[in-house]
Amino acid sequence: TKYVNSTGDLIGIVTNTVYDHLSYISLPVWYGFKLNKWTLYAGIYGSYLFWQDGKLIQSGYYNNQPTDHTWHGWSSLKDYDIGFVSGVMYGISDRLIGSVRLKYGLIDLKNYDASWQKHLYQITMGIQYNAWKSSAGKSTTDE
Repeated sequence: TKYVNSTGDLIGIVTNTVYDHLSYISLPVWYGFKLNKWTLYAGIYGSYLFWQDGKLIQSGYYNNQPTDHTWHGWSSLKDYDIGFVSGVMYGISDRLIGSVRLKYGLIDLKNYDASWQKHLYQITMGIQYNAWKSSAGKSTTDE
C-alpha cells in the first residue's frame, strides 16, 4: 500500500503478508454413478473450522520511519463454509481405489470488507485400501 500526503508526495509504502494455517472438518454428501471400475460423483459439503493459526506481517516505512510488525494468532477468515464437491474414483483392484476430488466454496471466507472475495478451492488426490473387504454373497461358482 502506498501512502501520500496532501501535496501528493509519497510518505510511505507498507506491504502486508498474511499466513493462514486452517484445519476444517467437512461433511460431504454426494451421489455417485458407477461405470465398470470408474465412479463419478457430485454433491455438497459443509465445513467447520476447528483449528487455526496465522500471522500478519507488515513491513515498509511510513513518514520516513520503518514499520515492521508481526501479529501471531491472527486470522481474518470465517469459521464455516459450504460448497460443491465433485470427483472421480477408479477401482485399481478389489481392495485399492484411487480418487481425485474437487471442492469449491460458496461463502466469501474473509471477515472484513474488501472489493474482492476469498473462496475455498481445493484439489485432493488419494488412495483408499479396503483391509476388511467382505466376500459375503460370493461363492466359488460366481467366477
